[in-house]
Parts: sequence; structure tokens; C-alpha cells
Amino acid sequence: ISMEGPEIGDLALLIGGLLFVLGYQSKGVKINRHTGFKTPWSMNDEENWNYTNRIGGQLMMANGLIIVIFSNYFTYTFILMVLTGVILPMYLSYRFDKNKKNNQK
Repeated sequence: ISMEGPEIGDLALLIGGLLFVLGYQSKGVKINRHTGFKTPWSMNDEENWNYTNRIGGQLMMANGLIIVIFSNYFTYTFILMVLTGVILPMYLSYRFDKNKKNNQK
């Protein structure tokens, strides 16, 4: 870190490390209104909650590692993180709910 202030690569290392730790922690979170991947479908079903948070946590950990490894390309890895770390778990939660309802018919 330079004396002039942090550079984008330094911030990428910090954000990537934080994502990894948060992803690791989110895998064991019980249903609550404050932390975890909260979707309408996962909040109503504990099995969906566990699935969504397990997958979302793994994706977040992977994204954290990718950001750390490719910290010089932070802009591109940040876009990847948003797509796979936020949108994909929401979609998977929705699909889990639909599949479960279809199997109950």
C-alpha cells in the first residue's frame, strides 16, 4: 500500500477477502431477516433457505478468490461477482421453489 492512499488493486484484495469470509459464514446461517440470501421463496421454506445459502455462499467464496487473484482487473471481476454472486442465487432459489411445488402435485 502506498503512502498516497489505497489503489484499486489494494481495495480489490480487501473486498475479495471480505467476500470469501462472508460466503463462508453464510453457509450455516439460519432463517432470519438480517443476513443471508433472502428471497421470497427462501424465507418461506427452510429447505430452500439452506440450499440457497449453501450455493450462494460457495459462489461468494469463489468470487472472493477470483477477485483476489485477478485484483488488477477489478472492474471485470466485480461485474462477474454481481452476476454470479447475487443474481444466480436468486434464480436458483426461484427454481428450487418451482421444482418443489411441481413435485408436490
